[in-house]
Amino acid sequence: MPDRSRRNDRRDRRSTPEHIEVVTPDDPTWWDGALASNPFPTAPPPTTTTPGRRRRLVIVGSVAAVALIAVAAVAAVSNDDTKPEPAPEVAAGHFVIDGPGLRPYSADIVTPLPINARYTLYASGNPTNPWISLQTYRTRGDTRPAVDSSRREVAGRNLTTPRNERSMTNITASIGDGWTADVRAFNIDDQQLVQFVDELKVSDVATGAVQLNEGILAANSLMSTRTARWAEELLFGTVTTEMRALTSDGTAITLRESPADVDTRPATLAYFTTGLFGGSNGYTAATLVPSGESIVTWAAGGKLLSLTGQVSTSRLLEISQMVRVADDSEWRTLVFGLHPDYRLGEFAEAGSGVAADGSPWRSGVQLAERGGVTEYLWWWTVPGTPGSDSTPTASDLAAGPGNETIVVGSTTYVFVWVPADSRATFASVRAADGSATTVQLRLLFADVPVRVAAMRIDVPGAVEISTA
Repeated sequence: MPDRSRRNDRRDRRSTPEHIEVVTPDDPTWWDGALASNPFPTAPPPTTTTPGRRRRLVIVGSVAAVALIAVAAVAAVSNDDTKPEPAPEVAAGHFVIDGPGLRPYSADIVTPLPINARYTLYASGNPTNPWISLQTYRTRGDTRPAVDSSRREVAGRNLTTPRNERSMTNITASIGDGWTADVRAFNIDDQQLVQFVDELKVSDVATGAVQLNEGILAANSLMSTRTARWAEELLFGTVTTEMRALTSDGTAITLRESPADVDTRPATLAYFTTGLFGGSNGYTAATLVPSGESIVTWAAGGKLLSLTGQVSTSRLLEISQMVRVADDSEWRTLVFGLHPDYRLGEFAEAGSGVAADGSPWRSGVQLAERGGVTEYLWWWTVPGTPGSDSTPTASDLAAGPGNETIVVGSTTYVFVWVPADSRATFASVRAADGSATTVQLRLLFADVPVRVAAMRIDVPGAVEISTA
């Protein structure tokens, strides 16, 4: 059997584009830029010269190109009207990850996301102050889960909050004419936020422009500070190519490349991350919230570059020094020679029952494999539909005991796991109304030393989970 260890790589596992959770920590100390030490590399930015070697790379399997949206590049403005600055030198090839302990996994020309979307960030000052972000897009007909979150009901709306971000609130709502709005808010009163969502109305069916409650924005001193089609634009820019490499333990490291003359991303990055650092040579590093991925951004050779991966920020900074330019011939070899081998495997049921409305439900774990390393997904039946859905686990099940919650509409699925040799054989799940359910932790796969239990809760409010 292949190695059963895994790392989370949430961003490239789903066939539909994922919207980044825009979250800010409660602790404002990271925003002032104070650093105990400089974690950034002192070496110069990656070279843009063409290497003098070629690689022959063949891996079996298949992959679909990951979609990202384009954003208009920001033009450099000269301070001298009579003597404009020369255009920056643009790299002759595409950037790739090339270093010891990293195995090339995929290389793609990126297909843009649909253009019928709109993103606006309403803020004041810095991200430690209250703010609201609004992402509108054409309804895709699915119910996207809120991972590791709790649910509450306010005036008929479902509000979700990440378990470790109590000041953050998320609402997804249909706003008519086939459009959906994802609203994220930091330190905004629940009643105000629900009113803000209730009054959203599509004013242009073609573009998704909306009419909104300006009074609520004014009451919180908020104004439009950043706009794009998708939130991803503010992180990655106009992504044209994407390369992935795997670490020795199977963790995927993703390099995105965008053309642009000026890198304006650091001014917005703090709304998406925690632990933000700005360092020498234009490198900026942070941790994406709530996915937990590290991100490093910088500019080189007339391109905006971004690295993401489930590794430490310091490790990702080291990997950023392994990024170089490949000429057209080497890039074509990577695009056509690499065949990623992500495969879905067997699945098992961890919990089942009948909901309060009389509908049956089931949930459990599914195995997947990438580069010979086994990974795990949670799956569940979608309330009100005959189908099911899944998402990669946010934690390494093989690393130790833990639990996660998945909010789907008005339902919360609870997943609990312990090592196979743990003394704990049962888990207790207590809903906000005080009702408690005991579920058995069971070995689901003979060759995976993890015992799992799952439960569904339809009562709004925080969930308490314990094992015994």
